[in-house]
Amino acid sequence: MSSNLTRNPNLDLTGAKGGAGQESWRKNIGKNPLSFPRAASWWTGSDPKTAGAEHKNEDGSIKALPIPNLKTCTRKDLQSYFDNGWMLTELLFACLAEEEAFYRPPYHNLRHPLIFYYTHPAVLYVNKLHVAGLIPETVHPYHERLFETGVDEMSWDDLSKNEMEWPELDQCFQYRRDCYRIVSKVIQEHPGLGQGHPPITAEDPLWALVMGFEHERIHLETSSVLIRELPVNLVKRHPGFSPLGRGAKIYKEGSAWKNPVSSTDFPDNPWVKKSAANVTIGKAEDFPTFGWDNEYGQRETSVKAFAATRQLISNGEYFDFVKEGGYREQKFWTEEGWRWRTYRNVKWPSFWVPVGPQGAHQFALRTLFEIVDMPWDWPAIANYHEARAFSAWKSEKDGASIPYRLLTEAEHHVLRSDHAPFATEKDIKAAYHTLENPRVNSSLRFGSESSVKGDSKDEFTDVFGNVWHWLEDHFHFLPGFEVHPFYDDFSTPCFDGLHQMIMGGSFISAGDEASVHARFHFRPHFGQHAGFRLVDSLTADNTGAVFKIIPAGDDLKDEVETRKQQIFTAFSKDDALLIESGMTPEKLDRNLIPQWIKSHLSPAQLKGRALEVGSGVGALSYRIASLGLNTTGADISKLAIDTARSWHQNGQVSFQSLDDGSTLTLELDPKILERLNWRQTDASSLPAEWFDYELVILNRVVSQLPSPKGLLSRLSGERGLVKAGGFVIIADRYSWIERLTPKSLWLQTEDIASALGRQFEKIDSGSCFHVERPAKDLATFGRLNLSLWRRQS
Repeated sequence: MSSNLTRNPNLDLTGAKGGAGQESWRKNIGKNPLSFPRAASWWTGSDPKTAGAEHKNEDGSIKALPIPNLKTCTRKDLQSYFDNGWMLTELLFACLAEEEAFYRPPYHNLRHPLIFYYTHPAVLYVNKLHVAGLIPETVHPYHERLFETGVDEMSWDDLSKNEMEWPELDQCFQYRRDCYRIVSKVIQEHPGLGQGHPPITAEDPLWALVMGFEHERIHLETSSVLIRELPVNLVKRHPGFSPLGRGAKIYKEGSAWKNPVSSTDFPDNPWVKKSAANVTIGKAEDFPTFGWDNEYGQRETSVKAFAATRQLISNGEYFDFVKEGGYREQKFWTEEGWRWRTYRNVKWPSFWVPVGPQGAHQFALRTLFEIVDMPWDWPAIANYHEARAFSAWKSEKDGASIPYRLLTEAEHHVLRSDHAPFATEKDIKAAYHTLENPRVNSSLRFGSESSVKGDSKDEFTDVFGNVWHWLEDHFHFLPGFEVHPFYDDFSTPCFDGLHQMIMGGSFISAGDEASVHARFHFRPHFGQHAGFRLVDSLTADNTGAVFKIIPAGDDLKDEVETRKQQIFTAFSKDDALLIESGMTPEKLDRNLIPQWIKSHLSPAQLKGRALEVGSGVGALSYRIASLGLNTTGADISKLAIDTARSWHQNGQVSFQSLDDGSTLTLELDPKILERLNWRQTDASSLPAEWFDYELVILNRVVSQLPSPKGLLSRLSGERGLVKAGGFVIIADRYSWIERLTPKSLWLQTEDIASALGRQFEKIDSGSCFHVERPAKDLATFGRLNLSLWRRQS
């Protein structure tokens, strides 16, 4: 594997521009040259130079305002808060020195280029205000579909090539300008914000407005990580952006090097013991600030006594792990973590920049916009895999009888000095104390991390701010959780056991993100402004009241046997599948669906493109491709997609008969194989470049989704999956599991028409059967409701 797809080639001293594959993305640049610093015309809202004092740090840089109290806020308060977030977004993107920075894909190809994130917050404002009925129409339907949904990649090897052509920067600028005027008009004219207005609650249409405020602040942070990954010659710190943490020095090539010394270059990190405690997790529904759906509900739990490091693990502490070969020793890594490490060829943290001879272990640090001398007393930024590996290495190094681990959500609550589980005046005061505490490095008081040492009076430092804490918990909902109709798929797609919780916020976290109520998450390989502290459980049975979810498919006892069963079910002859059943082959889904396709698609459409969502090991996709359609099979299961890619590459399918044990081989048509490709992806967040298919098949996926309407709405509109005149086939049992899908989002067959919208006309409906053979004398039958819809021109 080329290093262009592994370690970040952008993070070196020269700003070399590697890691962009065939660089087909360059077709996007050369149309809107940029100047630095930006001219006054760059700002579609407030200009940092003329911003009021409430927006500024003591040095004149722009800070993030605390989240507004929705019980007492005025129009002026909300306009100021909106202006603040909008200005911070444009200030961050004003640090991109060249047009190329907007269109260059991330080196890992797992996220969109920054032009998406420049436009996306504005699009969400428009879409949510329209959904809530606060504006009568949207601004630009094409933009509002293209820039609507980001990417939540399935894995570190799920490479999206970013080959699409994006709108020009000037067009996105114009869209932002129009959006700013629309949002400001809502703030200035909506009667619900008049003097003495009632509290803005989750039932109020104005909730969509404040949702937009907080969504923009989320992407202020995620965009800053992508900027930190760019070549350093493409970025510059704008004079209005917050400065580096105290003591940071710009790296000068040839600077003298010495290994860090504990207690001199970075502080010692003592263990602090905490007694057993009871904690209440969750945000009260009547708390007078905005909250995301996953914050509400309540979980009460008991936490056993434990010890935690006083500080986040510093760069100085992490250096020993790197120098002593921690990245080379598989024994310190989880199975998934080791696969990620070897695939990416990772040898040190992502933002460490090697500055000495190869193997010398001499490093500087990449910040958002510059390279600085390694600040050994700043927190080490690592992903969850790296944090877990460090904890295993440190356990061995210290001879710990009970292996160290990371914090849990419940233990993070124990470490806090401010608690706000209810909505009393005391709770509100505590919540705002964290937001406004000048010793907390959040809300852009600094424009980087800072020392982990903190104040000597603090029992624990950086419980909030500086960098996020990786937690041992999977992202999960609290008892009493309900989705919000304005954004029903904000949290639910990630309650899957594949997302780790993060908590506490970072230096750039703002608004709700910086609050005591924030509960966020990322996949464990994801790069973020996140670090960790260690926990000593003290007793072997102390899990920290951790909350774990078993991911779908991860409970497979034998992957090889599962693969055999799936291949046999998919490719065996009908009579081998049906055994003693009186069912006719015509009622099998794998036969009836292709028959419907041949009956309803025109000859021209049969030469077009098809997408099967829920393709499994790919047999139906092969049958669809045999009809002439260029077909993409997509499934959330890595096992299924790997299996499909395997037989595709081999040109044949070999499987063992469950009846007599013989090996059967099916030779595949090379011409059909040329029309097939595969992608592991989540049906809840399909790639933005997928649109205008002649045929889309949703194969037993609708009732498996946390937010089924999210997928169904993706079928139509600008850049919809189905082109005008195209078809969608939905095959599903509509058998729901509340653990996977909140009950309020369940659909039945009669609900599909309204969920699809007026653009779709039902052409046919019926039923069929999906049959599986898990064992020799066992067949399982599932009745599927089948419906065929045409998107009207």
